[in-house]
Amino acid sequence: NGQQYGVPAFCSVCPTMYYNKTFATNEGIEIPKTWEEFDAFLRKATVKDENGNTTRYGCSFAGWGSAYFGPIFWENGVEAFEDEEMTKTGLGSEKAVNVIKMLKGWVDEGLVKWCYGTNASTNMRQSLIDGTSFAVFHTCAVYSVYQPALANNGYEVGVAFPPSGEKTIADLGGSGLTIMAKATEAQKEAAYKFIRWLTQPEGNLVVIKATGYMPVTTECLESEGCKEWVVANPELKNLYDHMDDVYAAPASPVWSDIAPKWSDGLAQIFLEGVDVETGVENMIEAINEILADM
Repeated sequence: NGQQYGVPAFCSVCPTMYYNKTFATNEGIEIPKTWEEFDAFLRKATVKDENGNTTRYGCSFAGWGSAYFGPIFWENGVEAFEDEEMTKTGLGSEKAVNVIKMLKGWVDEGLVKWCYGTNASTNMRQSLIDGTSFAVFHTCAVYSVYQPALANNGYEVGVAFPPSGEKTIADLGGSGLTIMAKATEAQKEAAYKFIRWLTQPEGNLVVIKATGYMPVTTECLESEGCKEWVVANPELKNLYDHMDDVYAAPASPVWSDIAPKWSDGLAQIFLEGVDVETGVENMIEAINEILADM
């Protein structure tokens, strides 16, 4: 009837902190619950050779997507926009610059690897599996990849909600499904039945168990099947206990244009030697042009 409806089909916690629980247990490394604790954690989790070259990063960050690194900023008090009309970005604020300087310091010291560019996701995943990263910030949707892969290498995977700062927050990742207006009535009916199955506990659990995605409804979350899944995978409880701390990403109609400018700008600062002030200035200029066009 001329209306557009949205139904969540796949929901994920971004970022989810995966770590090598075997290393943590053997080396007495505690997973940081706050960003204030993160520096000390990195220095204990990072391993360097006799020449000072990093052989195991304390943490690798997914620098290619704002859903993965954005919450680092949100938790430390950064606002994506400084006004309700979303015409002025806060990504160049003093708090944002402080976060950038914090991350750059870790990257420059070889404590953190900022993953960006070709095969960044594959390389980051492999670094955790191989043990060349103690931890990575990714999505809960790939739990089914990390858990068996680490087990094959004799490691146990750990799962944690990202550290807290001024806020405790993660982005809501995932996707939805669309029924096209030009589909036939039979196709629309079939698609509706599939979506209905997918968002009921039975179908939702199929997705959850095959991936690591989160329940899309309270009904599924509270179902016996979901409770049994968490009992069988106790590390996931660290995410399920934070369901109320997962929020949608900034809802600007041009966020999909802004986010790449942000990730490109950070990559230039962290990986290409651009100084923080110049990099932020260039990044904000590009973002403001997008906002002006809006």
